[in-house]
Amino acid sequence: FPALLRASAPAFGAGLVARESAKIAAFRAAGFGAPVILHQSGSMKILSDLGLSLWDIALGMDAEPRRRLLRKTFKAIGLVHQAGLVHGRPHLRDMALHDDEIGFFDFEEEPELVMPLADAQARDIWLLMLPVAALNRGGETLRECLQAWMNGAPDAAIRSLIRLLRLWVPLI
Repeated sequence: FPALLRASAPAFGAGLVARESAKIAAFRAAGFGAPVILHQSGSMKILSDLGLSLWDIALGMDAEPRRRLLRKTFKAIGLVHQAGLVHGRPHLRDMALHDDEIGFFDFEEEPELVMPLADAQARDIWLLMLPVAALNRGGETLRECLQAWMNGAPDAAIRSLIRLLRLWVPLI
């Protein structure tokens, strides 16, 4: 079974809170936007607000501003990957535009624990391309987004994404 397709172990309650809190701390320490943990206790945490999700913002935009926002999003995740981090299960619902920067939240998975880092980063991009494809019927936006990610992504993650896409070609 390809490592690229493995799921991380599920976490619940206090374990999920600990997982998400650690990722929030890692993203913030690396200089990326993420919520502030206002309170944490057992299986509960209270986070600061980053604003509307990118999904909600993108749904209300015309095509060209949405394409610019999506390119910015993929560029940001490329920088996240360059910093050695992984979101885990990125979706436009798990990101926000805060002070004109992309902010990240809802870190429910840790694929980097069950696969090489480059594979987990490639998986991030594969998962993030799915809602972008749902918003944009044309392939040009996906190509632009992928290029924006590749401009900052680690070479190993790019190679891993190519391997992942080759797995899917026969099914597509």
